[in-house]
Amino acid sequence: MAAELSLMMDVNGGNIIWIKRAFGDWAAFVNAWCYLVLNFSTLSLLVVLFVSYIPNSETLPIYANWGIRVGFVIVVVATNLFGLEMLSKLSTVFLILIFSPFVAQMYAMAYYRVPVHFDKLSWIPPFDTINWGKFISTVVWSFGGFDSVGSVAGDVGGKRTFLLGVMGSFPISMVNYFWPIMLDFVLDPDIKNWREGYFTQVTFDVFPSPWIGIWLTIASVISNFAQCSSGLALVAWTVWAMARGEETDVQYLPAFLGLEWQPREDGPILPVAAIFFTGISMLAISAIPYELILQFYLLLRIVNLLFEYGALIWLKIKEPDTPRPWKVPGGIAGAILLVTPTVGISGLSLAVAAPQAREIGGGCLGAIVVIACIRSGVLYLLKKRKERYDTYEAE
Repeated sequence: MAAELSLMMDVNGGNIIWIKRAFGDWAAFVNAWCYLVLNFSTLSLLVVLFVSYIPNSETLPIYANWGIRVGFVIVVVATNLFGLEMLSKLSTVFLILIFSPFVAQMYAMAYYRVPVHFDKLSWIPPFDTINWGKFISTVVWSFGGFDSVGSVAGDVGGKRTFLLGVMGSFPISMVNYFWPIMLDFVLDPDIKNWREGYFTQVTFDVFPSPWIGIWLTIASVISNFAQCSSGLALVAWTVWAMARGEETDVQYLPAFLGLEWQPREDGPILPVAAIFFTGISMLAISAIPYELILQFYLLLRIVNLLFEYGALIWLKIKEPDTPRPWKVPGGIAGAILLVTPTVGISGLSLAVAAPQAREIGGGCLGAIVVIACIRSGVLYLLKKRKERYDTYEAE
């Protein structure tokens, strides 16, 4: 879905542009703000997780905790000011640093002959003990965001490069989650021990030497930094698109947030105001409890995904002859088939979500819809006023 729409409209802005083209201004406004709020919440979760990877972080004084958060956000913002080119150069280095301690952990498991429990990998907890709302929210959050690549479609050179980036991210993400969790779980399969921050703590508890734990902590911190840096770049370009009405036709934020900076005459343009705005926003939202952020994320994410898949299907009907460098196979039927699992998972997610999640998410969505209606009413009145003024002037 993201590959077809991004290559069809290879400009920065992503699904904000897609929805406007498919469904018009009102739907685009609702989707844009749903997308913006859920992505701010995603980045804020990464800030919280960054602190949690520090051993005994729960005992840190509040000023130390917030000092670490502020420092982390400053470094992420500074990295983005060097542009996507710098992030792409760092990505390979980050990938090696992130996965290297797990190779070392496998060696240490054999060297120290620590007890491992591979037989527990087939264990499934009783269904009535699973918090399904939190579980599905976490899975949706962990494997979401692939559609966000459309936000930088205008800065990626060529169809092949873009497709490699989109398709290559799937297997890397799967390995990134499965391999580390599997290694830690076979070391300690007692689910009662698994709490916030235990992912790194288990290696300190199991191995006689702390070097694996230290290495894993550093890698976890780097992983969060890399994910947050790339995520901020995507969200910042979305903020830029929502503020640059004269270029994107989606003026949903104040124009000053579209301020740009081009460090070199032949270099890329950086959305500097949007980068700073995104950094400040994610730091502020990180003050909200982790579970609460996950809860209002779920419903907004579902609405955003349904808008995106709806745009894919409707644009195939509305603009069948528009050039598409890459297409979802099967035409309209293929697009409908592609969206079916998402609709099913969305319905299941809402059914098992905690009542508080539906209330908070529904409240956020309701507020966005009300603002969209007020905005449409004001724009309509202004348009009519201008028409009357133009008629009066003509007479």
